[in-house]
Amino acid sequence: MRIPAALFWVLLVLALVELRSEILLLLQNFTWTGLFYAVGHHKLASLVLVLSPWWLLAAGRPSRSGRF
Repeated sequence: MRIPAALFWVLLVLALVELRSEILLLLQNFTWTGLFYAVGHHKLASLVLVLSPWWLLAAGRPSRSGRF
């Protein structure tokens, strides 16, 4: 299943906006506890950020029509 490019960018921007304060805090004072807190309390936004490189790579591949 392919995700349209506009939807992908909207999801990515929303994930970054949700994690904005956590990212700023981690940049100022990185701790593993802070990182685990951010990932644990923002699961969907973290998942979008982790999967975004895969979506970008998959967008460049031709679709396999006729195969499931």
